[in-house]
Amino acid sequence: MSGTNAHVVVGASPEPEAPAEPVAPVSGFEVSARTPEALRTWAALLADRLASVKDEDYPAFAYTLTHGRAPLATAVRITAGDRTEAAALLRSLAGDAVPSTVAELPAHRAPGFTDLPRRVLDLPAYPWERRRHAPTA
Repeated sequence: MSGTNAHVVVGASPEPEAPAEPVAPVSGFEVSARTPEALRTWAALLADRLASVKDEDYPAFAYTLTHGRAPLATAVRITAGDRTEAAALLRSLAGDAVPSTVAELPAHRAPGFTDLPRRVLDLPAYPWERRRHAPTA
């Protein structure tokens, strides 16, 4: 007969250290959609999402919006340094008003915000527009 000796030490694992993100001041972000109507709907969804975002996650929110998807034809730049100001601007944009701190952008523009952190947040889904096209005879 033979036997095997084994020892197991059970304990809590050490907490992983979160990598330090460079905190760059955020001056705003870009929002784009195919049509002005879709842009207003998207702005309302983003304003709702921004209500649940922590202040320290606002740079990641701005980065996700600007770099997380390809720009579409109707685009604006929201100039806001914090999440409460951004939410107010998004709400006014959703209600047909274009605030003075919102600038319309050309469809093909150079990417910006390269100094923002490379962390992303979950955002609401883009409001796809359903359109029917009847065949022409």
